Amino acid sequence: MRGFYYGVLMLMVCTVLLGEKPVYAAVSSIVEEAEKHVGVPYQYGGESPSEGFDSSGFSQYVYQEAIQMDLPRTVSDQAASGTAVQKSELKAGDLLFFSKDETSGVTHVGLYAGDQTMIHASASKGIEKINYENSSYWSSRYTKAVRVNAEPDGASVSASHPVAVEALTHVGAPYVYGGEQPDGFDSSGFVQYVIQQVLDFDMPRTLSQQIGMGESVDREALQEGDILFFSKDGSTPSHAAVYAGRDQIVHPTLSSGVKVTAFEGSSYWSGNFMEARRITEAPKIAEDHDIVAEALKYLGVPYVFGGESPETGFDCSAFTRHVFEKARQIFLPRSTDQQWQVGEDVALTDIQPGDVVFFSDTYREGISHNGIYVGDGQFIHASRSEQVTISYLSESYWQDKFTGVKRFDGLQIPKEHPVVSAATQFIGEVPYQSGGTTPGGFDTAGFVQYAFKQGAGISLPRYAGDQWNEGTEVSKEDLQPGDIVFFQGSYLNPSIYIGNGQVVHVTLSEGVRVTNMHTNSYWAPKYYGAKRIN
Repeated sequence: MRGFYYGVLMLMVCTVLLGEKPVYAAVSSIVEEAEKHVGVPYQYGGESPSEGFDSSGFSQYVYQEAIQMDLPRTVSDQAASGTAVQKSELKAGDLLFFSKDETSGVTHVGLYAGDQTMIHASASKGIEKINYENSSYWSSRYTKAVRVNAEPDGASVSASHPVAVEALTHVGAPYVYGGEQPDGFDSSGFVQYVIQQVLDFDMPRTLSQQIGMGESVDREALQEGDILFFSKDGSTPSHAAVYAGRDQIVHPTLSSGVKVTAFEGSSYWSGNFMEARRITEAPKIAEDHDIVAEALKYLGVPYVFGGESPETGFDCSAFTRHVFEKARQIFLPRSTDQQWQVGEDVALTDIQPGDVVFFSDTYREGISHNGIYVGDGQFIHASRSEQVTISYLSESYWQDKFTGVKRFDGLQIPKEHPVVSAATQFIGEVPYQSGGTTPGGFDTAGFVQYAFKQGAGISLPRYAGDQWNEGTEVSKEDLQPGDIVFFQGSYLNPSIYIGNGQVVHVTLSEGVRVTNMHTNSYWAPKYYGAKRIN
C-alpha cells in the first residue's frame, strides 16, 4: 500500500536531480564551432562573425552556438565561472586564461582544442589555432584553466503539471536529429511526444506547425506545461521547450540531450524567445457535422488505388464521394479533377467543416488529391502512404500542394420533382439488365420509361429512339430536373436530368448511377440533346 501512495505521489510531483554535466561531454561541438571561425578578424568589443571578435566575445559566442550555454561577457567573469583545471588534466573545450603581467589579472581567453593547441582571437591575426606551449609569448603568460559546467552543481526542478512532469522524466535522453521517441529527440519531436503522452493526440511534427497550436501566452504569464518557441532569425521558429516553472525549461540540446536550463536567466534563451503557447486539449473536430461524422466512421480503412468502398478500401476521391453520398445523398463525380469542377469556390479564410480541400501535383500533375475539412486546421482523407487518416493543413507537404477549397452545399438531388424522386431511389441498388423494365433490372430506356410512369403517370415509348420523338427539345443551358438527356454512343442512351449538371441513368457496369454530364470524360462528349415531357 505504501508503494501505491508513493507511486501516486511521484506522478503528481516529479523532481529531477541534475548532476554535474561538464562541457567536455560536448567537446566536438565546441571545438568544431570554434574552428568554423578561423580567419575572422579581431575586433575590440566584437561578439559575432560579421563584426569580428575579441577574445571573450569569441568564447562566449562559441559556447552559445555550440551548446546553447551562456558565458559571462568579460574575461575576468569567465575565469570565475567554472572549476579550475590542472594543465595536465585539460580537455578540449576548457577555457585557457592568460595575463599581461603578474599584477594585471587575466586579460585574454582561448579555447583548448587538444594537443597543447588553442583557438582564440588574436589582436594581430584574428581567430587562429596555435600551439600555445610552443609560443614563448603565450606559454609565458598562461595563468589558469577553467572547466565550465553545463548545469549548476546539484540543481533540481520540481513540477506538478502533467506536461512538465512528463517532460522531466526524459531528462538525459540523447539528442537525435529527427528523433521523436525516448531513444532520441529533436525539439519538435520532443514536444510532440510529450503532448501525445499527456493529452493523447498527435501534434504536427514541425515547429512551424506546432507554434500555431493552442493559445498564445504572454511572457509574463507563463505556467508549467506551456510550450516555448525560440528563433535565431526572429521570424522562423528554430527550437521549442517545455516550461517547468521557476524560470526552468526542459528541452533537447545538441550537446547534452534533454536537459533543464534557465529561461530568463539565460541571455541566449531569453534573447531568442519568440512565443509561448498553452496547449490544453486536442484540436477540435466538428463531430456533430453530418459530413464530418460520416467521414470519421472510416478512420483506418486502408488506401487502395481505385477502391470505392469500406470493404475494399478507398482512394481519395472515392472516399470523398462515398461520404457525401451517405451523408447527404450528394453524388459527386468519381475523380478529383472532376470533383474540382463542381461546387462553389471557397476562400481558405472562409473554410468550414464539410468543405473539401484539393491538392495538386501529388502522384501526378494537376488536381490529384482531396480530403474533407473537419475543423481546427485538420482534414480527413484517404492517404496514399497510410489509410483514411486526419492530417494538418499546415504540414509543409500539403501547404506546397494546396490548390483550393470547394463547398458542395446545394448539390442535393431535388426529390420534390416526382420523376427525379422515382428515378433516384434505385441509385446503386438496381443492376443493368438487357431488356429490363422493372426494379429487378433495367436497360437504359426501360429505366426512363419506368421512372416517368411511376413518378408522373406518363407512359413513354419503350425504346430510346421513340422517346426522342416525344416532348419538346430544350437546350443544355435550359435544362430542368425531370428533362430527358440523350447521349449518342453506339446507340442512343437516355437519362433523367436531376439538376446541378447531373443525370441519373443506367450503365452496363454499374446499373443505376449518377453522372455529371459536364465533367465526365466519357459521357460529356457524347451529349446528343434533351427533351422536356409536358
